Amino acid sequence: MSLALAPPLVTREIHVAEITLSGVVSLSDSGALHRTLKQLLQQGCRALVVDLLKVVDIDQSCWSRLVSAARQMRRKGGHIILRHCPERLFHQLQACNWDRCFLAPDHRPEDRALLPDELLGWGSPAPEEVVNAGQRRE
Repeated sequence: MSLALAPPLVTREIHVAEITLSGVVSLSDSGALHRTLKQLLQQGCRALVVDLLKVVDIDQSCWSRLVSAARQMRRKGGHIILRHCPERLFHQLQACNWDRCFLAPDHRPEDRALLPDELLGWGSPAPEEVVNAGQRRE
């Protein structure tokens, strides 16, 4: 596995970080992934983008680490956003019902736009906002 941590965007209100995973993310990588996620959570990260474009496969233990971090972040009002998640990896998440732990803009219904507040983790939109998100307002 290759894990790259981009410089975080930190403002007074939010801490956004991005990690890029590549190759086969296996059991032997679980510890490094856990340490990185733990460090980001301790630093107050509220939005974490995980880029999966170059990932071949992810071990169940690594998914578990990401799910645990996503749940912790969500309790603090944040989110983990999966970017470029290949279809086969997204199906792994769905099989375990873990897809709900993440925002995955590449896999949202076509008629549903991802709202800025969702992307940054500032709560969920009201139901009427979701319904109207893809409609033109006049």
